Order: sequence, then structure tokens, then C-alpha cells
Amino acid sequence: MVISSSHELKALQEAGAALASIVQRLKAAVEPGKNAAQIDTLAKQFATQEGYEVAFEGYDGFPGAVCIQSMMKLLMACLRPPRCLRKEIW
Repeated sequence: MVISSSHELKALQEAGAALASIVQRLKAAVEPGKNAAQIDTLAKQFATQEGYEVAFEGYDGFPGAVCIQSMMKLLMACLRPPRCLRKEIW
């Protein structure tokens, strides 16, 4: 990515600050018993409150606003070859 103006740089800085705020709010909201759908809904709400839209929802069939994966599910996917592919865990 090439930043060609101070306006673009400022826009990227503002978007980065908004993203950091959303991540902090999500971290505070995650607790035992919350499921991925609830966290995804929160992410969408937080983005809207910051004045942004989620970028990946609906992209190439992706169903959510954020990609959520627990370590246990990740580990279990790796224990069932040949499904464990690098692209699934990165």
C-alpha cells in the first residue's frame, strides 16, 4: 500500500484508532457463556457506533463481521487430518 497524501494518512490513522477501540470493547465484552454469534453482533454494533461498516461480511460468502475461532476448535481441526491446512490456522 502506498500512502499518497496526508489526507490518506489521516484517514488510515483514524480507522486504526477506531479499530483499536472496537477491539478493546470486544475484549471487555467477552466472557464465559458468550457465543461467537453474540460477539459478532457486538462487533457490528461497535463498528456502527464508530461510524464504520464491517468490511468482510458477505465477502465471498463469509457470514460474519469477524472471524472467531477458539483454540480448542483449532486444535481439534488439526487433529483430524487431512483437514488441517495452513490456510485454516493462519
